[in-house]
Amino acid sequence: MNELRAGDRVSEYVLDACVGRGGFGEVWKAHHHIWKDCIVAIKIPRDPEFVRQLRTEAEIQHRLEHPRIVRTLGLDPSSDPPYFATEFVTGGSLRDLLVREGRLTPPRVLAIIEDVLDALAHAHGCGVIHRDIKPENILIDAGGHACLSDFGLGRVVEKATTTLALSGSLKTPTGERLAGSLLYMAPEQKSPGAKVDHRADLYAVGIVLFEALTGETPQGGEVPGDLVAGIPPDIDRLFRRLYARLEHRFNDASEALEALRRLRGVAREAPADRERIDVFDAMRKFGLGQEEFRALVEEGRFHPVAIEGRAFVSLAEVERYETARRTGMPPVAVRKLVPRTPADGDGGAPAPIAASGSAPRGADPDSTRVKPGLRAAGAFVRAIALVCDAVFIAVLYGAVAALILAIEGALDRVAVAAGGGPGGLTDRELVLVLWSAVLLIHFLYTVVTIGHRGGTWGKRLVGIAVVSEDGAECGYFRAFLRYLGYWFSLAPLGFGFLCIPFNRRKRGIHDVIAGTRVVYASSIARPPLRAAAPAPASIAPGAY
Repeated sequence: MNELRAGDRVSEYVLDACVGRGGFGEVWKAHHHIWKDCIVAIKIPRDPEFVRQLRTEAEIQHRLEHPRIVRTLGLDPSSDPPYFATEFVTGGSLRDLLVREGRLTPPRVLAIIEDVLDALAHAHGCGVIHRDIKPENILIDAGGHACLSDFGLGRVVEKATTTLALSGSLKTPTGERLAGSLLYMAPEQKSPGAKVDHRADLYAVGIVLFEALTGETPQGGEVPGDLVAGIPPDIDRLFRRLYARLEHRFNDASEALEALRRLRGVAREAPADRERIDVFDAMRKFGLGQEEFRALVEEGRFHPVAIEGRAFVSLAEVERYETARRTGMPPVAVRKLVPRTPADGDGGAPAPIAASGSAPRGADPDSTRVKPGLRAAGAFVRAIALVCDAVFIAVLYGAVAALILAIEGALDRVAVAAGGGPGGLTDRELVLVLWSAVLLIHFLYTVVTIGHRGGTWGKRLVGIAVVSEDGAECGYFRAFLRYLGYWFSLAPLGFGFLCIPFNRRKRGIHDVIAGTRVVYASSIARPPLRAAAPAPASIAPGAY
């Protein structure tokens, strides 16, 4: 295939820009050479051996006419180059969205997964298995709806197809090709000779659900609620029915779709979606940092309230703040322009978060807490930080040791000049002083850097930090306990350190003793936030 450029013509379409490349080929945004407003996406295979797969994908996708499945518009495998044209979805893929935002709110994720299951229910009803569900193949249109694409690895059940070409294909020990993306494959897709049916798509949907909610793919038996606060248990149960062994999964996409719609029906009754906005969506909207938002709360610009473990502010407060930023008017004048609503945090239900952090009477005591969705740092990155810390401590010790030896030498010279014998310290005393300096430097380095800065220089260098269990700043007391805990971790042949890779939260014995966690510093800035300094009487510290 000759290299394509913007402006080249492929059949009746003119190429505008390349929007994707991979082992299979390229995807271009293009327009019709006469009807300029007819925008399409054109898939062009890189290698002739993929032309048959291109035709298979087009034939499968063409028979699936559904609002949530990307429409086919044209196919010519004999053209030079061969191409497959579909509608162009303007919003990009779910992967693009996750790269920009890290993770999405539960209502938004459920809406996307509902669209995906709706599309799969139709495809499965037509006897088609997708077999490659992943964020890259879920496109988001301008209205926020999800559309399913890329049926290149799909299989029509009634046809006895045993193998399908896969770009950069993987093979089992028996030589059978694996169809799909390894990270999103169901266990039966990886097993040689195992029968793969439509439930493999549901397993992949479960992984996408988890990733969209948490920003990570699932490991072991964890559920989204283990990593992110405020996710309702019903969503965790939905995930368990999708991300499960074959016999425990939903029977089909229609059953999963019905369960999700029942769940969303309950969610729609909450007033927060109509009159309020998530605190962190508001912060992203205005580009506010944690401290900036807290300052605005203290000024009375925002009044966060807790609903089902998440923090919200009213849309009226957001509009007032946006007006004040745009016009430069004082808050009092802006309040006259934008009237109050029952959703304002200091009026109407639900009640604002209490200063003591306690829930309203009759509520679940944990309903007002926003637990941190922090990403635990693994043993490997912590080992790198440890090596860096060892280098820093060695440099500090070298400087202190040189100073001690210089002082001891000076004392010797003074004693000799005075006519006496050698002064200063004996060799035994000097060794004792040097070893004491090692312990003192290690103690001060650990306690001061962690207590004051939230991490040693080595940890900060590799982008990790030490926080308390609830994501708050560590402080000097926990840093001191952590230092003492090091010796307990070292005592049983270093077992306290060796256990770090083998638990989900990546904690050693010293972490347990101090009540701390080592997390990626970048995840601290994502919701939920760390505990805040004391706030006004109506706001719980750390609730926002």
